Amino acid sequence: MKMPTKDELLRLQEIYRTDKKIGEALGGVPEYLVAYWRRKKGISKPTFAKYSEAQIRELWERFGDDFHCGRELGISKPAFYSWRRRYNIKEKPQALKLEQLELRFGWETKMGTNGVYIEYYQTAYQKIVARAGAKRTVQPGEIVRITPDILVLNDKYADLEMKQKIERKCWWVKSPGLKSSGLRSSGNTNTLNGCFDVFRKGLIRPNYLLVTTYPELHALGAFSIAIVSLDENALPAALDGAIDIVIPSIIKVNVSGRIPKNLSVIDLMAFFILRLSTDSFKGKLIEFSGSGIEKLSGEEKMALCYFARLAGAEGVFCLFDESARRSLSHYMKVNDKILFSDRTAHYESEYLLNSVGLTNYVFPGNDLSVPVKATNYDDIHPDSIFIGGPCGGSAGILRSIADQVRGQKISKNLSCFISPLTQKDFSEALKKKAVATLVDFGCQFLPVGMSLDDCLRLGDFQGTLLAVPDKLSSDKISAKIVFSSAETAIMAAAEGKIT
Repeated sequence: MKMPTKDELLRLQEIYRTDKKIGEALGGVPEYLVAYWRRKKGISKPTFAKYSEAQIRELWERFGDDFHCGRELGISKPAFYSWRRRYNIKEKPQALKLEQLELRFGWETKMGTNGVYIEYYQTAYQKIVARAGAKRTVQPGEIVRITPDILVLNDKYADLEMKQKIERKCWWVKSPGLKSSGLRSSGNTNTLNGCFDVFRKGLIRPNYLLVTTYPELHALGAFSIAIVSLDENALPAALDGAIDIVIPSIIKVNVSGRIPKNLSVIDLMAFFILRLSTDSFKGKLIEFSGSGIEKLSGEEKMALCYFARLAGAEGVFCLFDESARRSLSHYMKVNDKILFSDRTAHYESEYLLNSVGLTNYVFPGNDLSVPVKATNYDDIHPDSIFIGGPCGGSAGILRSIADQVRGQKISKNLSCFISPLTQKDFSEALKKKAVATLVDFGCQFLPVGMSLDDCLRLGDFQGTLLAVPDKLSSDKISAKIVFSSAETAIMAAAEGKIT
């Protein structure tokens, strides 16, 4: 084929953008040949903004509001505002459009005869459950039969029969030390090497409804995934392809402010519990939102979701934002249309949580409902420390605690055990030299994916064990358990006491 002129190539580049699409427009020309033509004509490879000025301007003229415009693109309100400023779009739309009217009709928000809100507007969690139940809307207290997007179960249930329609959605987590022949089918490829292997497999996506027997997976609520816990009685129905769930009451926690250095989301949640008590959210679903949540990394939001679940919440859900998108981009490309909570969605209650005045907290006596300021608990000298699970094993947290103790040595007669959450977290911590720093400090690394229960099985721990919040199945433990954030625990390892 004859080589196009420079003007023709520039025009095609403006229309189609990539060499591959230019080649297709020219009748199937290979991509490498188009690239060669560009270099020959002195045309550089184009760099295009993710959102064009025309796209941003069209949305702004249509909605006239950063929140609604961002929701259309699947980004946050501040993110859309940044794009608008980038293109110097500051003036308000000249003509009022239908989308800019917050119309309310009588049937959309009224109290039913049974005292339950009948409302058109929904939270993101309700929208996900409604989709899974083939319904338009769902309300708290309603029993809904849903078909989950994915099931994650222990492989001790693998010999149960299930229908073909659910088999491809069901993944089994291999029990440590068990042979894969224990699975229902020797050719079964739906196996995970730990429940958080769902990341490596690329199984999770925003707006998914995940049903699981693993409480740890409630940490995935950080990525706008609705999590439903499954008990053994409901398992046969789930494997048949459907399960009945009761929609929990939903409360909204709007977080503002940035968490200070050397503090964590565990301290933030402890601050919340002290102010409002666990009764305010026990057995309910918490939806976290606000500027403070958008400042958190995906790993920090996972720790927040898991800890809130351990503290008594029925479920935890974070609205999808750019930090969640960045965290998921390490595992998959996120192009899904994101579901957001409607601005006028009904919540049982709403709370504002600010990080001003935040300090370190600990949870003595294995009770996550009674936080105590670390300054009031500095007479305790731990004998051993465990850092792992969703609240302490992610790469970001390992880097954070490594920075805290760089150049220091662990206190004498104290053992500190660390288990990375996943193999990828371990690899990332190795690349960033966090593992080397913590080993030089005196920490001992355990196999990937170990929980506090797994750590306690390694030996008979005596004295005081300081650990990040994690599930604890047995109360027959000789050691005294005290929970804290990973940041507080690593400083206790350096000082020899809680500080």
